[in-house]
Amino acid sequence: MGISRAKAGYFTGDIGNIITKTAEMLGCSIAEEYAGHGIGKRIHEDPIIPNIGEKNTGIRIVPGMVFTVEPMLSLGSSNIAKMNDGWTLVTDDGSLSAQFEHTVAVFRDYTEVLTFSSGKITDYIDFPPFF
Repeated sequence: MGISRAKAGYFTGDIGNIITKTAEMLGCSIAEEYAGHGIGKRIHEDPIIPNIGEKNTGIRIVPGMVFTVEPMLSLGSSNIAKMNDGWTLVTDDGSLSAQFEHTVAVFRDYTEVLTFSSGKITDYIDFPPFF
């Protein structure tokens, strides 16, 4: 659902807003301290793409932007702990969680999902469609 708002004319807060609404509808919580990010000369750049947000807030999305949408959702606590390996993240209550990351390129009339070979997220949905 976040990708559905990753279009020219929307705001970064619109992405976080729809992710929050969708997560809550599905009974999930969101790890607030993680977010998507811009992709450019470096892999992690501005802008920050929030997973929680308010409509019409943040940076306006314009053609030419390339960024990730990457919510971390949990069936329990939204509080995250890092394991001793320094990499693995878990919820502090041990509940099931997952992080999703997709890179998108914004054009004037469409957004391409670069992490899908066809560029169309609807080709890959295997659950009731929300789009």
